Amino acid sequence: MTIARRAGRLLAGLLLASWIAADASRGGAEEVTIFAAASTTNAVTDLANAFERRDSIGVRPVFAASSTLAKQIAHGAPADIFLSASPAWMDYLAARDRLAPGSRLELLSNRLVLIAPLDSELSLTIAPGFPLAEALGGGRLAIGDPAH
Repeated sequence: MTIARRAGRLLAGLLLASWIAADASRGGAEEVTIFAAASTTNAVTDLANAFERRDSIGVRPVFAASSTLAKQIAHGAPADIFLSASPAWMDYLAARDRLAPGSRLELLSNRLVLIAPLDSELSLTIAPGFPLAEALGGGRLAIGDPAH
């Protein structure tokens, strides 16, 4: 893992821990509920466990697709913190006045990558119109749901 990636994870962890602490102290909560994109499961679980050990405040993470969680929040599900993998679902909640004013923050980002076997000599630049079908050579391609 690169130093920049470690620093990004550390920053994200510190921000998440500070949100948990701030949210818990404002409401005198004994438990904080975090609705988080499924892609954050490992990181959020690790941070929640560390926070619970340190601060004696329970953290209840709920993981699912950002779309599923946003729809639940829009219909009244009690989330103290929402970590969405999609800005569009944050916009969805903002349009329905379901975000606390001034609480939205772009914490992390990601990018599209193409992974090939270690012994592959394939070299591609991902851009509109790049020859993906040709590069696959009749092989398989696994992708996430493009609608998300």
